[in-house]
Amino acid sequence: MATVKWAENVVIIGGVDKDGKLLNNVIIYNIKTGNSHMLPPMLHKRKGCMAVVIENTIVVLGGADERGKSLKSVEGFNFERFSWQELPDMKEKRCLATAVVI
Repeated sequence: MATVKWAENVVIIGGVDKDGKLLNNVIIYNIKTGNSHMLPPMLHKRKGCMAVVIENTIVVLGGADERGKSLKSVEGFNFERFSWQELPDMKEKRCLATAVVI
């Protein structure tokens, strides 16, 4: 799974369940109140993905699909529109990588 910080929240993205099945779930946890809730699911199930926050958008990149194949797909969650959208693919497939925004 990937995690990012957005405002006073930690967002937990994708990963696998206890049975090893891929998830497209997105959970947001407020670190001050201790409350959590689900955001709309991603468009694709992913494990080993990376994510960054750019302004009001979470960008999720790569990872692996249900067959274990590395992905080059990218999707973004916009908090203002409260929805996911496809973004242009990366040039190369990436899984278990890290991303940092400076």
